[in-house]
Amino acid sequence: MTESQFKSFGKAFSEGVRVILGKGGTHALEDSIPDTIKRANEIRQSRPAATWQSDWQTTLASQEVDFIRFIDKDRILVGTIEPTNIMGHPKHDGVSLFHASDGREIWRATRDPFPDGAYALLATDPTIILYGSNESKGLLFILDPQTGEELGQLRIEVSVLSTLRTIRYPEEVRIGRHGLVVRQGARSGLLLPQVAQEHGWRPREFLARTCEKAGLPPNAWQDKSTQVFVFSATVFGEERELAH
Repeated sequence: MTESQFKSFGKAFSEGVRVILGKGGTHALEDSIPDTIKRANEIRQSRPAATWQSDWQTTLASQEVDFIRFIDKDRILVGTIEPTNIMGHPKHDGVSLFHASDGREIWRATRDPFPDGAYALLATDPTIILYGSNESKGLLFILDPQTGEELGQLRIEVSVLSTLRTIRYPEEVRIGRHGLVVRQGARSGLLLPQVAQEHGWRPREFLARTCEKAGLPPNAWQDKSTQVFVFSATVFGEERELAH
């Protein structure tokens, strides 16, 4: 391509672009590609006008969301969160259900903020189930999809265990403070400190129950081939019964 042809091509191309963008344009004096502008006009005229438009808009309680889900063809579930704080952890706000046809809010429910955790939407039918979790606890949050009424919460405890320490005698077990681990061959069983306290067990019964947990006879802790350990546990979270 000669320099003259290159310049002509450049003029024609730029004219075509201007037409497509709706900025007018005139024929180049030395247009070596005479169909360029004509074709650009044809493209522009054949392009349909923008037909997309917003059917509805709604204002959310917070600036950000952590999930948007159709629970059926007529309703949209939206979880909102407050903007990320200085520590980088979002604070979870409410959960709202909207009509998909017009954006009207059907109901709004609150939930545990979980400032250092996250929520996952597990189910929407027959109930809405959200699972929130962080490093120390988990929470099942259950809602009625028709009314937004909270049907219940179930908190899941997380126990952080200390290092295991071997013991030889039942008298070394401190009820309410120690949990137990029993091992014999491939079998092992563990019971947390709160289990013995809740059932009112004494050390020997606690040992027997831990052996049964391992699938061993109740007196297996007395066998020389059995290893018995105590540990302490820091427990996070609390339990709430689900509504009936």
